[in-house]
Amino acid sequence: MILIGTELMTMVRDERWKLVEFVDSDQGQLFDLRADPDELHNLRPDKENAEAQRVKVLLREDIARWQARSSLHTADMRAAHR
Repeated sequence: MILIGTELMTMVRDERWKLVEFVDSDQGQLFDLRADPDELHNLRPDKENAEAQRVKVLLREDIARWQARSSLHTADMRAAHR
């Protein structure tokens, strides 16, 4: 899947899994890099794959923590540019 024109995407991965989220779309991608190193099979929409759904939740939590920390670290820069 190629999404053209998205405003922002965020990606997080570990040794096995890669999750891509788009800020302005409900679409996204989840790949099992061990089973699919070429990232040909997007597991994100597969509601029947319990492991993929569990991993998606965990990696989304990682993204949320990163966004919160990032927001704290850039607060001074944003305030200086107002």
